[in-house]
Amino acid sequence: MTRALVVAAGLCAIVAPRSSARACAEFGSREVSESERRPSLAYEQTLIVYDAEKHREHFVREVVFQEAREPFGFVVPTPTRPEVAKVNKSPFAKLRESFPFRWVNPERLARLASADMEDSVKVIEVTKVGRFTAFVLAASDAAGLKGWLAQNGFVTTPETEVWLAHYVKLGFFYVAMRYEPSPGDKGKTKAETVRISFDSPQPYYPYLEPNQPAGKAPGKSPRLLDIWLVSTRDFVPVASRAGEKTDRVRPFLDGSRYKAKNVRSTLASAVEPALLPEGQLRLQRFADQKRSRIGFGDVDFVPDDADASGTPASKLPVVATEPGRRFDPDLRDQVAPVRRIERGTFIRLERPDRPVETRRAPEPPAF
Repeated sequence: MTRALVVAAGLCAIVAPRSSARACAEFGSREVSESERRPSLAYEQTLIVYDAEKHREHFVREVVFQEAREPFGFVVPTPTRPEVAKVNKSPFAKLRESFPFRWVNPERLARLASADMEDSVKVIEVTKVGRFTAFVLAASDAAGLKGWLAQNGFVTTPETEVWLAHYVKLGFFYVAMRYEPSPGDKGKTKAETVRISFDSPQPYYPYLEPNQPAGKAPGKSPRLLDIWLVSTRDFVPVASRAGEKTDRVRPFLDGSRYKAKNVRSTLASAVEPALLPEGQLRLQRFADQKRSRIGFGDVDFVPDDADASGTPASKLPVVATEPGRRFDPDLRDQVAPVRRIERGTFIRLERPDRPVETRRAPEPPAF
């Protein structure tokens, strides 16, 4: 049976592999290195590096996916022509260690386009990014874009077609990333980090997601989005929210702000130093735990006093969880549990609140 797979917020997965998922029990300590944390489809990590003088954004994203025997893919919209590159070493373990999220007030919660597309879709660039092939596209017609995607192994739905048409009207570019299966893929959950760089008047996050099919309820499973925003200025995330009356909200919860002189040197050990803008760097942390993002538009990061409604952006309401649900500081352990640590034929269970236990390991499951 074919099923839809949403890889990440703002990254609309429109091709689904035929695959089955298997659950496995996890054992480990809460104090673990980031390399031991299992990749999760429900846990999203993004680094945004924004040069306010050059108006250049580097959008670094961990792409989590399940190996499959058939191709699948997703589309990322960008306001201007993007550059796509693989990040050889993920920066997120270093970022989490050096710049943790602490909320301020816990009570506040390679087949290319064919000739019959009539030039409505242009393939600007094709890049191999790890296990993915990235196509940089420009499209002037939604039907033409749908046709190109279909010819190149991407399957759309009526809901994703509306989503694509929205960005065609805005004159956006697209990064269509297609997973290329290899012999021996066994359905394991994997993570690769990709950088998408583009010009933008302000930091931007592609947050809008397609509507659910008619009769299908929005997702109820936990999701977690962690963001690190690096620039020489402070910004406030703002998005539109549909309802009885469309309003503007802050879709992410504010966390710590880092302005020390060692921010640059710490970042330079995690990302390419050439990506960092000149000047005194500051890093802001944000988090989002909404289970459904339906009704929210893309996120613009704006100066505090720049909201078009006349209200300072920092005074807009925060909507980072569903109504009535508190922000959960331990959600990451639920959506991205630690890996099982085996030593020989034993599993060592370490928890700070109880004595060390040792249990004989069961036969390893087939993932």
